[in-house]
Amino acid sequence: MERHPGAELLVPERCVGTGGGCASISGATNQTYQLASADVAHTVLVVVTAKNATGSSTANSAETDLIAPAKSAQGGAAIQVTQVSLPNRLIIDGVKFSPSPSRSRGVITARFHVSDTRGFSISGALVYVLGLPYGWTYAAPETPTDGTGWATIQIRPTRNMPLRRGDLVMFVRARKPGDNLLAGVSTRRLVQEPIG
Repeated sequence: MERHPGAELLVPERCVGTGGGCASISGATNQTYQLASADVAHTVLVVVTAKNATGSSTANSAETDLIAPAKSAQGGAAIQVTQVSLPNRLIIDGVKFSPSPSRSRGVITARFHVSDTRGFSISGALVYVLGLPYGWTYAAPETPTDGTGWATIQIRPTRNMPLRRGDLVMFVRARKPGDNLLAGVSTRRLVQEPIG
C-alpha cells in the first residue's frame, strides 16, 4: 500500500476476518505498508488524511479481501489453527486412502485435509480417526495437519476386519488444541474405505 498523492497521513488498519473491528497496525508509520504474516486471515484498510489550504479531511478505503497466506515450499498455503475462531469452523474437506479399495488386512494410509469455513487450509489442527465397527482397526494417535492442511494417519486393521466386499466406516474429528471436544471450532465427519 502506498501513500496517495496529496495525502498528509496514511494509517493502515487490520480488521477482523469477518469484517469491521479495525485497529491501527502498530509500527506501520512508513509511506508504504508491506503485508505481513499477522495480516493473514484478516482484512486491511487505509485511513487517509488529506490536507490543503482550506483544511483537512479523513476518509477510509474499502477493506481488502481476506489476506491469504503465502504458498509453502510444498505448494500449499495454510494458516495456523490458532487463527480460527467462532463463528468460523473447521471442515474436513478432503479424504484420500491408499490402497483403495483395501484387499487385505495391510496398513491403510489415510489422508485428511482440513480447511475452515473461509476456505483457508489449516495447519496444526488435530485429526482423530476411529474405525467402525469397533474392533476392526487398532487405535491411531491424534495427528496434526501439516503446512498444507493435510494429516496422514496409518490405519492398521485387526484380524476382525472382514475381507469380503463392503466398507470400513471411519469417524473423523478435527479440532483446535485446547478447545472442548464437543464445541468450539471442531468438526466431525463419517468417511468410508471400500474393502474387497
